Amino acid sequence: MKKKTLRYSKLHKYPYRKGNLMEVSVEGIRSKKTKKLLAQAAEFYGGLLLNKRTANIVNLTINLKRKLDGDAEGYCQYMSQSVGVREFDIEIEKDRPIDELLVTLAHEMVHLKQFATRELTSSHVPAHISRWQGREVNENLVNYWDLPWEIEAHGRERGLFYRFTDKVDIYK
Repeated sequence: MKKKTLRYSKLHKYPYRKGNLMEVSVEGIRSKKTKKLLAQAAEFYGGLLLNKRTANIVNLTINLKRKLDGDAEGYCQYMSQSVGVREFDIEIEKDRPIDELLVTLAHEMVHLKQFATRELTSSHVPAHISRWQGREVNENLVNYWDLPWEIEAHGRERGLFYRFTDKVDIYK
C-alpha cells in the first residue's frame, strides 16, 4: 500500500517562500492536529534553512516513536538519493509536549539542512568518522557539545521554533 504524503505547503504559504515543494509525511501518531502541525513546522523550518532548489528535491518522513536509543530526543538520517530526490527520515520521541516536539524537530531540520547541502557527511565505515565542511571529524575524540554540527543545531533550534510560533498558534 502506498503511503499518503501530506503536502501542507499548498495549503499554508508563508511569506518566506512561495510554493515550497518539500514533501513531508508524518507517521507514528494518530492525532491529525499534531500531524498537521509537525508537517507545517517542517516546511516552515525547511523554508528558512534550505534554498528553493534544494527544498524541491527533499522528501521527508517524520516518525514519532515511543522510545529512541540512548538519551536522544531525535535523529535525522539521510536515507538515500535517487534521481533528483533526497530522502530523509527524522525520528522523534513522541511522549512529550508539543512545544518540545517542535523544538526537537527544528534541531533535526538543521541536521537535514547540513546533510542536504553536504556540509555534513557521515561515513558508515568507520561509523564514528564524519566530514564537516570538508574536514574529517572523529566523533570519539570530540565531546558531543563541541561537534560543529551540534553547535549549529542547538544554536538555531529555539530561534526557528520561536519564528514558527510567531506565525502559528500551536495551542489552539
